[in-house]
Amino acid sequence: MNLTAIRDAEQIVARHFGESLFAAVHLYPSGSLPPGASLKPASCSLVDIGSGAGFPGLPIGVWAPGLHTTLLESNQRKSTFLREVVRCLGLAQLDVLTGRAEALAQNISKVGPGAGAGAAYETTESAAAAGALPAAELTVTLRAVEHFEDILPVAVKLLHHFYATSRRLGLLIGEAQVAAAHQLAPAVQWSGAIAIPQSSQRVLLIGNLT
Repeated sequence: MNLTAIRDAEQIVARHFGESLFAAVHLYPSGSLPPGASLKPASCSLVDIGSGAGFPGLPIGVWAPGLHTTLLESNQRKSTFLREVVRCLGLAQLDVLTGRAEALAQNISKVGPGAGAGAAYETTESAAAAGALPAAELTVTLRAVEHFEDILPVAVKLLHHFYATSRRLGLLIGEAQVAAAHQLAPAVQWSGAIAIPQSSQRVLLIGNLT
């Protein structure tokens, strides 16, 4: 299905699973979530833009089982694969949404800021995802996507329109893209870039929407 360009098994473990779990540990230490999150799925949510083969969203969802995770993937073939993985692993807290982040942001804009993402989700194919938000905490993840300069502002727009008391971005990017992230998202308060072990100049960059 050409889900990943990497064919070597050890590289797949290190690059895909390793990077994703590295992000998971920093975003949700010890798999910890706010008290009662497992009883209230909407209290803590993650939207993974351009999930592809499911990275980093799937491993993060496994690491933090109380987290409501939405995997957003525009490729129908890949999203079908993701749904099968979610079904086989019995990951009830994970939803797969077929579509582009730009379209989701546009739908949210139509229903209006502060209306809650549930209304926007219901305008898409996945009504099941409507329960994911509003959230006490919302994280949007982004990893090695094409056209980074175009998609990052869209991710920030999603954060602006989703209703949540705490909103942040988690980027798995190249070190050379850190400066661009600061320029493209001035409303985000970025922490220092965290070098990813055993990688070639790749970092985890976490920022909170102020």
